[in-house]
Amino acid sequence: MWTKKFDRTDRKKFLHLIEYIIEAINSGKLEAGQALPTQRELSKSLGVSIGTITKAFKELEKLGYLTGQIGRGTYVRDITKDFSNFWYREMDVPYKYNLGHYRTTELFNHSIQLSLLSSIREVANSNDLYAHLHDLKNTGTAAQKSAFADWLLPLGFKSITHQEITILSSDVFNVYALINTLSKKGDCLLVEEIGDRIIWDQLEKADRSVETVKLDEGGINLESLESQIRKNKARLLITLPTFHNPTGHTTGLKRKKEISSICEKYGVKIIEDGKVDFFNDGPINPYFELNPEIGIYVTGFYFHINPSLTTSMIVGSAEVIKKVEEFYTVTHWTGSQLLQETCTHLIHSGNADKIIQERKKLLKERNQFFNKTFGNGKEIGTDLDVLKWLKIPNGRKSSELTQQAYENGILIRNSDIFSLNPDNPSPPYVRICNAAIHSFESYKEALRELKNLMEEGTPDLKVR
Repeated sequence: MWTKKFDRTDRKKFLHLIEYIIEAINSGKLEAGQALPTQRELSKSLGVSIGTITKAFKELEKLGYLTGQIGRGTYVRDITKDFSNFWYREMDVPYKYNLGHYRTTELFNHSIQLSLLSSIREVANSNDLYAHLHDLKNTGTAAQKSAFADWLLPLGFKSITHQEITILSSDVFNVYALINTLSKKGDCLLVEEIGDRIIWDQLEKADRSVETVKLDEGGINLESLESQIRKNKARLLITLPTFHNPTGHTTGLKRKKEISSICEKYGVKIIEDGKVDFFNDGPINPYFELNPEIGIYVTGFYFHINPSLTTSMIVGSAEVIKKVEEFYTVTHWTGSQLLQETCTHLIHSGNADKIIQERKKLLKERNQFFNKTFGNGKEIGTDLDVLKWLKIPNGRKSSELTQQAYENGILIRNSDIFSLNPDNPSPPYVRICNAAIHSFESYKEALRELKNLMEEGTPDLKVR
């Protein structure tokens, strides 16, 4: 790989050399523990001075990418042992490729690991950590709320006050807390007909009545929404506008305004679940900004940064946040200050943004290969999709293909488990997760094998 030639007149070749080596490590061309050529050999092959290479090596050691051993040479630093507690690992699984589970912990490289470990270590070694651990404010201190509010602004928020945000130490309890504070037993709540099974389970656990609204190419169907509100006197609408299944579409601003207008007319609050919104390019136009009296926004660190960081955020009116915090304080008498301090440091240090940017690079690489494999020259979805939906040829059920793939060592998800409307047949799709396999080579091989299975005897394969 050491074939690149640097321009001797380039005054920034020291920085370009660092970028070149970091990219080689992140892409896997240089593996953990691998020895680099000697400085003399690199000087000759790359066309840079030994002094420049020495300077670059020292900087890369400070950054955590390389380690030098006197008399033995320079190696790629192996930090997998330090990072192992933050991986999701499946043991003794009956399949070879996991394209099913949505675990973004697998979507990582050396830079992502370093960013996460850096914040964890700095928080653990800080002089005032002990004092923070004794702060029983389990929904976030003023400083923590300020950090999280600033972090959310690029998603399309104009401003968020301390009274309009709360921090919970749970990635799934946020929606449950909202359900319990904004509705009562027996109330009707609306969900999308193809949606998140976890939310459905939470609604049943809370003893709420559940009805579904239809989806179309633009998101929630307006006629279906108004009809269900009037028919069932619904109190809440729970939606995932950047996570629609299986269309892959993101609800646009015009449709969001129309949905907001209908909900305002009938006094229905909107819970917007933004699981993967930081992977989108540009603002997502949250319902809270369209109408802060009915719009409530939920997101967290679990999907964006690492599943071990279960901190989540709720943005809503001061009245809503007060109710949620009162409910959470009763049900969770204390929270994890260590967890919240770590997430706050990730934001302040810029490491959270670095991790997201690195993950975007990895997602783009995978989406490009996905489109090359299944798109037949057409782009499917966007180049930052965490999830992809494949439409199955006519006459073939989602469950049948899922079972066939499983028998051939590939785990995918059939649409049955996402269909929340028992009156409608499950759509003919299977779901692929772009973040479930760490190795890019294994990911590519899994897609090739899946395509072969889908094309066996079915030349009319269609994709979406």
